[in-house]
Amino acid sequence: MQNLTGKTPGGELTAAEWNQLPQEVQNIITDLGIALVGGDTDQLGKAIAAFLASGDYYSESGIANAYVITPIGSRQGPASLHEGMVIRFRPGAANTGASTVNVNSLGIKDLKREDGTVLQFGDLNPVYDTFARYDVSAGDFFVPFYALTGGSAAWTTGDVKLTMKTSADTGWVLMVDTTIGSSGSGADRANADCEALFTLLWDTIIDTWCPVSGGRGVSAAADWAADKTLDLPLTLGRALAVSGEGAGLTSRVLGENHGDETHDHGGSTGIEPEDSFGVESEAWQVATDDHTHPISSDSSMQPTAFLNVMIKL
Repeated sequence: MQNLTGKTPGGELTAAEWNQLPQEVQNIITDLGIALVGGDTDQLGKAIAAFLASGDYYSESGIANAYVITPIGSRQGPASLHEGMVIRFRPGAANTGASTVNVNSLGIKDLKREDGTVLQFGDLNPVYDTFARYDVSAGDFFVPFYALTGGSAAWTTGDVKLTMKTSADTGWVLMVDTTIGSSGSGADRANADCEALFTLLWDTIIDTWCPVSGGRGVSAAADWAADKTLDLPLTLGRALAVSGEGAGLTSRVLGENHGDETHDHGGSTGIEPEDSFGVESEAWQVATDDHTHPISSDSSMQPTAFLNVMIKL
């Protein structure tokens, strides 16, 4: 629309200047896909309501980690990014790490978690809508935790959750006495998405409880590059406990496991040759001579429920 600020107060608009006003109104209506109907004086209101209801939704046409979003249909997109601007889209592919978004060809911006950290594997999923808010000072779009992987909250690498599922969620792996490693490692899960968890466990759990194939080298990065495998901590069939040193208890390190289902121990029984009444005889001594025998005992179990455990990549 032409800038009319310079018009003299009380002056008149030319026909061309006046015609711009109804043209702007008409464009608002038609850009929302509403057909113009003579005599319907609610069309502008309908168009505004439709835009408010879904004006932040975009179509996505990029690739994993580099998302490109554009307005739906004939709708007009923003001419610039502004503070608090909200975008919503369904990604065409799940992300595998740090990601960017380009809104209406206004430039590539980083997509980050609400706390300012980069996105982790599986934070964006084609099964769920993604929401993000633009921050001018940071120059980034921030995805709230509730919108990560369809509402996975603030899960980060190494977090563990219990489940009745028999397969892991996107970005997770079941802890079923398995190994992880790079794509060339031959691990049970051999994939680039395991690197962050590989590094975390390498750095925080000793080799006794998370052994590395061939022994640990100088660093997690070196072992990852060497295509070594790392065992996840054992959880199958085990009760879960908290690491550390409780008052009066033995100190337990992270990832440690202990205990047996059954055990055997030696026992010794017998009666002295003289019985409790002071009677002593040769026959009694033979019959009651000391002897030993093994005693086998199954360990008792408290009432227990069994679930699956998965860990965040």
